[in-house]
Amino acid sequence: MSRQCVKEKPLAQAAHHYLASQLAVVEAEEAGIRDDADPECLHRFRVALRRGRALLGELKDCLVPELAEFRRRLAAVARETNACRDADVFLALLPEWGGVLPDFLQPGLGRLEAILRQRRQSARAEVVDLLQGAEYRSVKQVWRQWLAQPAEAWFVTDARLPVSKALEPRIRRRLRKLRRRLAAVTDETPAQDLHRLRIQVKKLRYLLEFQTAESGDDRSAEAIAGLKRLQNVLGRHHDAAEQFSWLRGVLGEGESDPKTAAAVGWLLADRHRSQRHAVTRLVKKREKLLRWQV
Repeated sequence: MSRQCVKEKPLAQAAHHYLASQLAVVEAEEAGIRDDADPECLHRFRVALRRGRALLGELKDCLVPELAEFRRRLAAVARETNACRDADVFLALLPEWGGVLPDFLQPGLGRLEAILRQRRQSARAEVVDLLQGAEYRSVKQVWRQWLAQPAEAWFVTDARLPVSKALEPRIRRRLRKLRRRLAAVTDETPAQDLHRLRIQVKKLRYLLEFQTAESGDDRSAEAIAGLKRLQNVLGRHHDAAEQFSWLRGVLGEGESDPKTAAAVGWLLADRHRSQRHAVTRLVKKREKLLRWQV
């Protein structure tokens, strides 16, 4: 669909619609989280929070200053769910871990699963408390109060600009910065730098998805697909790094069962290999991963 065929929304109207849709996702997932219906409920909840924060962060230079505090409160809510999401991801990996462990180390997985399930139970209880707590209710109330205002009341500038005209300079700047950072990646790039790169990839992807959803222009589809592939590579590195850190913590807590300790040691080596493989693939494929224009 070309831009010429669609009259684009003004930026303020588009931002209002987008943030309303993210609040709808957040609220739609609450029951599933409380009932522990599916780990993906929490994942979708977190993504909606992240999308809302990303848009507010991208537009902060043209929004009223009060929205910065709201964005910080959204980030605080998301942080409270980190431990539960990490446990969900690790538990989903247990079959994969079982597939790579030698047969004589398989018995050690049982203890690891028990530790993970105990930690998830505790973390999930904290998430349920969060959803029932006064701070979360207050955050949603503030969210609704902003949505109840005219969209232009949020903006100090650019409110009436068409979406694409407002976003294209921002997208180009983000893409240039991303290309520079990706070009600087080597086999020795620290994990924290790769994590920051992954965050930048997400922010650009969310910005393009916002533009696509609100402008009616689908020409960014190839770019979004490329960013997803890049995000997947960086995500595999991040997950392996987080798993390595958690497994090392299990040993640091004095795990006494020799079978579990042996399994952890083997998995630590495997997670390290997985990190190195992801970096190697990133370095070799980076030009291909960003072989698109916006």
